[in-house]
Amino acid sequence: MGMTPHDTVKRGGSDFRSFCFKWLDLPGLIKIADKEYTRQAVLQHFEKLKFDPARLKLRESCSVRVYFVGEGSGYVDSLCVNTDGIGARDGHPKLLFPNANTKVQLDAAAKWVRKRRAFGQWKFGGRSEAEPLLPGDFVDLGEVPAGKTLSFFIVANGEHAYTPIAELNPDQKAHMVGMAVENTPYVLISFEDMFGQGDADFEDAVFAVEMSRGNVEDLLGRFDPWGKAKRLAKWIVLLSVLIGTPVAVVAARRRALRKRWAEHCREAEQLLARKCPSDALTAARKAARNARRRSERERCQELIVSASEACNDLASLVELYDRNPELFAKNEPAALAIGRTQIETEHLDSFGGLRRAWEKRETSAHAWLALDCDAMIKQGRSGDALELLNKSRFSGADDAGRLARVAFLRAEKAPDEAENLAARAAALNPAIADTHMLRAAVLEAHGKFQEAHAVLANALQAIPADPILRDRLAGFYCRMGRFPAALEVLQQGLRPPSTDFVWSRCLFLSRVVSDAAVDWKSLEPPPGELRPLIDFLMVFEPGRFWNGARFNAVEKRHPALTARQEVHWLRTLESLRTGNETEARWLLSFERSARESWHPPLGAALLRIVQYRQTEFFGPFQTEAKGKTAPSAALHPFFAELEQYARNNGAGMPDSLARFLKSDSIFAAVCFAAGWKRAGTCLARNVSIDADTPAWARAFWA
Repeated sequence: MGMTPHDTVKRGGSDFRSFCFKWLDLPGLIKIADKEYTRQAVLQHFEKLKFDPARLKLRESCSVRVYFVGEGSGYVDSLCVNTDGIGARDGHPKLLFPNANTKVQLDAAAKWVRKRRAFGQWKFGGRSEAEPLLPGDFVDLGEVPAGKTLSFFIVANGEHAYTPIAELNPDQKAHMVGMAVENTPYVLISFEDMFGQGDADFEDAVFAVEMSRGNVEDLLGRFDPWGKAKRLAKWIVLLSVLIGTPVAVVAARRRALRKRWAEHCREAEQLLARKCPSDALTAARKAARNARRRSERERCQELIVSASEACNDLASLVELYDRNPELFAKNEPAALAIGRTQIETEHLDSFGGLRRAWEKRETSAHAWLALDCDAMIKQGRSGDALELLNKSRFSGADDAGRLARVAFLRAEKAPDEAENLAARAAALNPAIADTHMLRAAVLEAHGKFQEAHAVLANALQAIPADPILRDRLAGFYCRMGRFPAALEVLQQGLRPPSTDFVWSRCLFLSRVVSDAAVDWKSLEPPPGELRPLIDFLMVFEPGRFWNGARFNAVEKRHPALTARQEVHWLRTLESLRTGNETEARWLLSFERSARESWHPPLGAALLRIVQYRQTEFFGPFQTEAKGKTAPSAALHPFFAELEQYARNNGAGMPDSLARFLKSDSIFAAVCFAAGWKRAGTCLARNVSIDADTPAWARAFWA
């Protein structure tokens, strides 16, 4: 017939407009078409259609789009349109849908829609060359000016063209019906494609014509010249509600948040003034959750720093300092607490930066002097530290820290003077934990272990919130071989304010000494550089000390953790458990941490034993690891016996002891003797005692 396509057929949902049609309007139109365009329905109200489909004349210009809704035909039908005439022989007819066939016919599609199963198009079948369409596919006619008539017609099987005018059709009968769908911009048209009306069901090709609501209202006889203005006003009101309501809600919420922020800030300030730092910290954190402006957040951070310093929450202070060091530029007590923690954890470079920031601005010169000397001692510059201490003098309680450090540095050369100085320092300012820790160190160096224990225990009772003091007491218990006591002290310090190094040592001791009576899931680990290691240790695998594959992920992100004592000991014990004594020997010989060893006698004994098992030679080397050695009274006699034979190259060693050193039970026995009972129990699994097992080892198995 010489017709050319108006445009290509577009896939349904390919733009926002068609996407909305497919999901919101298409299901309803399918149901309407299936209901209204059956043979019986058309016969009942054929003369009562809402408009004459032959007169689709646009009252106002609008964008027109034609959507394919469905079909129930056995023919191949083509939908066409003519805006300058009627049918294919007049004006300028254009082809819209060359092949209006689809796999799932209209009645079946309506059943799926009624069951709410036809979401999108995937329940409407697929496409093929013979059945290329899916409901929702469309052709865009673009902007059609007012006064134009949309004269749709179909060509059935490429033979007959059926127009809206019955007299112009080959059989002189009506083949098109249509209805304007109220409260929508759609006109639903449908065709009967059989000559002579065939079965007269008028649902052989169903399409939805999208135009303006004004044109649809005109077809319904309800055209309102003010319709556009009313619809515009309606949208303005709707948008005002949709946009204005959230804006008003946000504004009201901001006012409420600011009010709560101000209340919590005042509460935190009042609690700080009343010396209630823990409650003040809680209030300051509540204020931070309500802060929205930068100035509000800065004020909250200042309050959190002050409250954390007052309650000695070192973990929170370190986390805040790492995120925003400027917060500590005006808070000297908090800066001093950060410096003390940095030195204790051997972050001397970080302390150097903090010290330079406060140089020539300090008001607590005695406290900064103490930290400077502690940093020098950590660096091995004890002589410089003593010289600096002797050059300075302070009055009253401010001189306590200086005297305690002088006592510590003179403990070896002048023991009596050092003890007197340490006692004076503790008496001058008993509220400072450092003076008690240094006094205990002096007493321990002189073999006065009971006095040292009394000093540390009394100090912790007086200052229970100091995690460094708690860690020192736990370390003292470990050196004395009182590992259960050390574990108990650490357990009592797990709740805030705590630190990552307290948690890490507690988790380690719970692996090697005894199971800690702690509900770990009810506690939140503190922040800090050891947090990844803490999270790793909290996943306990029964019967194992270590999981190297799982630790690899931690090590890649935090390589410094590899040098920790927890990692060193647990890796060593796991190597012994799995029989990898070569790895254990390497760990004990060459990978010992530069930090203070947590059990020097055990490390020395294990290295001697592994060397002997592999070479029958104890080794000419010295095996003492860095760190304080436990008093002989705290050690099992086996360690002294083993060291004596090792120094004599095994001379005089009984054959039974030699066989015991090479037996499967030796490592468990050594751990039992060292006080690490849980480690010994794990290593003793599937191990039997024999005649060579000493009596003291038999007692552990019993």
